Amino acid sequence: MNLDDVKVKEKFEKQEYTLDSIPRLVLMNHTGVYVNKNAPYPNEIESLENFDFEKSKIKFDQLQVKSYGCWQLAVAMISSKYFESRAKFDELYTNEVEIEHIDTRLEKADRISIAKAFESMFNVKMSLNLELYKKNKNVMEYYLNCNVNKMENKSLNQIKENEMFYEEMSKIFVFRWYLDEDQNTKEKTHMLTNFRMLFNDGNSKLATAERNGFFLIFDYLY
Repeated sequence: MNLDDVKVKEKFEKQEYTLDSIPRLVLMNHTGVYVNKNAPYPNEIESLENFDFEKSKIKFDQLQVKSYGCWQLAVAMISSKYFESRAKFDELYTNEVEIEHIDTRLEKADRISIAKAFESMFNVKMSLNLELYKKNKNVMEYYLNCNVNKMENKSLNQIKENEMFYEEMSKIFVFRWYLDEDQNTKEKTHMLTNFRMLFNDGNSKLATAERNGFFLIFDYLY
């Protein structure tokens, strides 16, 4: 850890920096998806010194989300190098949001995709905005390597929708190749590890997870 990283770590310990100000990657609600214009790796120090997601966010129409009622889900991320361990990170976060007791019966997952976590943990389904792509045939043909006008809708929805979804997700969360040694297959994924729900009172949910040397915070409000 270099000197600058040590200083950041000390500022967290002294509460001069708070986890409420770490870079927000994406905010979703009933009006759409809003991403940090500097994603997937916003400037951490800039955010910690002067958090202003309103100035950094842009509407991201390539993806769409569905849920129930009036809701909001935000995902923030910071390098794990500033913290001694995941346990210390979770402890710092629960202290900040004043969670007195973590119910160990709440949801956990050793490994789960980001999109699956959105849906199964927060009831938020994220998908590709196919209508937008249909209006932008040049982009669609680039992905599908064919003439869109000659395709049936069924093919449009099936052939390469997953690949296109991953491409758009990767603008927010960089993908990694996952090798399944048992199945001898390799696939692009946006995986989380050690997902842990810390709080759930029915109206608010707070969770943390890990990914490629980073810690993530999920903040859901209904």
